[in-house]
Amino acid sequence: MNIFKNNNTCITKTVYDEFKSALKSYVKYEFFNKPVEEDFEKFKCDELSVKLPMIKGFKKFCYMLSKNIKEVFKSLEYHQSSQEICEFLNYWLYDALIKINFVNDEENISESSIMDKISELLDASNYNKKCDFIKYSINKTDFMHMKELYDYSKNYLAIQSNQDNHRDQQC
Repeated sequence: MNIFKNNNTCITKTVYDEFKSALKSYVKYEFFNKPVEEDFEKFKCDELSVKLPMIKGFKKFCYMLSKNIKEVFKSLEYHQSSQEICEFLNYWLYDALIKINFVNDEENISESSIMDKISELLDASNYNKKCDFIKYSINKTDFMHMKELYDYSKNYLAIQSNQDNHRDQQC
């Protein structure tokens, strides 16, 4: 995919990838997607995975979510007025659950059986006292469209600035 031109030759996808990797939402989601190096909330995740034996890979996902909850909690301690990190976590959570096929209700993602277990984990972490766990009563497709619009709104200024600063290089 060629995105920009420079002296009549387009710069490759690498430039686009570099730009994309600097966008606010991309940085947040990449952080949330990092594998767990420690066992966060191991006890609660082990307990929940026993309740969900039919969901392969839940324990690993639970560890990752626990890590992210703790990181969001730490971030909120330092930046008490910023709820944006909570929004990113909610969007990341549903996006991840959909992509790894943990959401089993196509028409109302908040009605999936796994959501009760996610709520248990959030309650155990005291996370809900700092952020709201949003239950999106929409289907998977609409959620993915909503997330795309949310991410675009968070990245709009960077996209606009990039366009203004590189107008002569655009294909």
